[in-house]
Amino acid sequence: MITDYLDESLIWLQREYHNRDQLFYDCAEKLYKEGFVEKDYYHALTKRENEFPTGLDMEEYAVAIPHANPDVIKKDFIVALTLKKPVKMRKMDDASTEVDVKTFFLLGLKESNSHLVVLREFINMIQCKEVIDIIEKTNSTAAIVEVIEEYCNKEDKN
Repeated sequence: MITDYLDESLIWLQREYHNRDQLFYDCAEKLYKEGFVEKDYYHALTKRENEFPTGLDMEEYAVAIPHANPDVIKKDFIVALTLKKPVKMRKMDDASTEVDVKTFFLLGLKESNSHLVVLREFINMIQCKEVIDIIEKTNSTAAIVEVIEEYCNKEDKN
């Protein structure tokens, strides 16, 4: 299911942002210009993240899976985004604590069933340190597609 929404044009590598809001704003602008989201996506994404943080501390690394409510999504998408330097995100399981995140997967799915399935797949995938190591270290969008496809194909067989 993840691979259904994965597109190399939405894999943005080794970016630099000072904070979460700058990252969200830049992503929102790009997604809006490409016709994936409504103009108010940035506000919806920020509001959702403030209410329900998505930072996941995996002990050796951290990942975030931000998403907005489906009413601001025009076309389904997944953005894979890596940073040169981490930004602070509030933890999903303890909003009073922040975690330094370098790997983001922004989900934009209109249908809630698809959203839940993809979210579950991401939760499983990000627990695989080898996959995240490749994603964080590569400068190749094709390599990210390949590692995610390989992981998903392996999981489908299990």
